Amino acid sequence: MNIKEPCVDMVVLAAGKGTRMKSATNKMYQKIKGVPLIYRTLYRLNALSIVRPIIVVIREDEGAVFDDMLCTYGALHKVEGVVNGGIERHESVRRGLNYIHKNPLSGIVMTHDGARPFVTALMMERLAKSSQEKTVTIPVINVNETVRRRHKNGATQIVDRDQLFITQTPQAFKYDDIATCFLAENQQKLEFTDEAGYFEHLGLAVSMVDGEKSNIKVTTKEDLVWSEFLLENSTQLRLDPFD
Repeated sequence: MNIKEPCVDMVVLAAGKGTRMKSATNKMYQKIKGVPLIYRTLYRLNALSIVRPIIVVIREDEGAVFDDMLCTYGALHKVEGVVNGGIERHESVRRGLNYIHKNPLSGIVMTHDGARPFVTALMMERLAKSSQEKTVTIPVINVNETVRRRHKNGATQIVDRDQLFITQTPQAFKYDDIATCFLAENQQKLEFTDEAGYFEHLGLAVSMVDGEKSNIKVTTKEDLVWSEFLLENSTQLRLDPFD
């Protein structure tokens, strides 16, 4: 039996403070080869056939900045809604998902960090196909270097890296799970740093698919330099018509 190609509703989180960037300008509007970081993320998602609406969660005081960006670089027709975020990430997630819950188009929802501009179509397809069968699916990459844990007494110990994974976004789950996992009163009190944590709190299994090393999260000024290097050396990551 052929499985119908899935479509997804996207929530893109761009309301963070970006303090580690140590810049007066929100990192979302820092430019990578002349194009704002958040615009690169949205442009790439907007071009993917698997994506239906995109809901962007931004800082309340940056609505005019966001609108000016779209006027300067071009409107993105899949950006259906812009929602004011909360002080913390978990608040922004709920606000974005609440919008989706009231205005659904697809059976699958994905949450994505606005600071990850290089998500690929292949990874999106892996996530969407897995989430048709699984409860929640996240992309991960292996830890390839030796990892040590420091104890309170100052001693250190090697950790088995085969049991460790670095988690990325997007994270994918079914629309039907929004109310139970995120909007229910008992779940709203939780403050996890990724969406899979809300499912684990309810005893639900998290499925993993291969992430991608190029799917970096831009956090520091060094990450901006690394992003430009990736663009210069990978035609797959370039953003037509800007690169």
